[in-house]
Amino acid sequence: MDSSASYLLRQIPALALVATAIGGCSAAGEASGERTIDDSAAPFTFRVPADFTEEPVDEFDTHGDVVAAAGIDKLDVIALRRVVAGQPVPRADVPHRVQGEAVTSRLHEVPGSGFAIECQWRPKKRDKVLDACRTAVGSVERR
Repeated sequence: MDSSASYLLRQIPALALVATAIGGCSAAGEASGERTIDDSAAPFTFRVPADFTEEPVDEFDTHGDVVAAAGIDKLDVIALRRVVAGQPVPRADVPHRVQGEAVTSRLHEVPGSGFAIECQWRPKKRDKVLDACRTAVGSVERR
């Protein structure tokens, strides 16, 4: 074996280590492939997949109660919604229309916070949004 091939073979373990370290990072720079939703209005944070990007909040579509949203697009989202503390939120999936499209929402109240995590999807994106929803609800951390 010549010296250049020998040198290359000695570098493989180091290159594998670097590739492993970089491979675990998301575009948001977090090792889990998730990113944190941290809105100062809420007394908690939660996580969503890194590919759920920040979506603009339209007060008309949200009735002014959504303070932050991250999603695949504007209609398939995980949102942080204000709720009246002590008043029950719907426990079942709620079909409705947003921007003329049929969507379904599911609310997960964060007890005592005045907020719920809302998971909203169209039929074709249901599984991906519900997977992200489980992540979000399961990762709530109070400040």
